[in-house]
Amino acid sequence: MTAPPPGPYQHLAEEFERRLRTLQEAGEFVDPRVAQVERLTAKVAELKERLAQRDEAIAELTTFKELAVSRLSTQYD
Repeated sequence: MTAPPPGPYQHLAEEFERRLRTLQEAGEFVDPRVAQVERLTAKVAELKERLAQRDEAIAELTTFKELAVSRLSTQYD
């Protein structure tokens, strides 16, 4: 590993390097790109589910509106 750059946050860089080495030695190191892809994939699935629920609610409300307008029109005639 390269030495952390000098600066006001050097202690954070050193802590990061230490934790990274510990994870690599334990064999538990997860590539951050893979972790990000998995996290984003889960988020996309969640958003698709929310979108499907919203579309279903809109369809139900549209049907209800059409029925209500039809009944009001029938009553008015």
